[in-house]
Amino acid sequence: MWMIYLALAMGGAVGACSRYWVTQWVERNFSGELSYGTLTVNVVGSLVIGMLFVLIHDKGHLPESWKPFLMTGMLGSFTTFSTFSLETLTHLTEGQFLHAVMYVVLSLVLCILACFIGISLARLF
Repeated sequence: MWMIYLALAMGGAVGACSRYWVTQWVERNFSGELSYGTLTVNVVGSLVIGMLFVLIHDKGHLPESWKPFLMTGMLGSFTTFSTFSLETLTHLTEGQFLHAVMYVVLSLVLCILACFIGISLARLF
């Protein structure tokens, strides 16, 4: 069991460092009004988690034991948007359109609201 936590931690370290590097590089090279660095890691993370899902679950090219390191650890710290994207797509491919729409709307609205509340609460102190 401790090997899973080690894989998670190692993947998390790789993902967090990668996120920082990619975000900094993009922000230095592509300035603008949007957060292009964050957008880049979210899009890249969503692409990679989709590829890994197929390679691990559908095709079996990578063993299931790599999932904690690659998908949960590395991509989880690189971007949580990748997991959000995969879960939404899973609902859609399973024909659960209403679930997918509800998940997207609730995730966006509640997370933005929670962030606003967190900022507001923190400003009280």
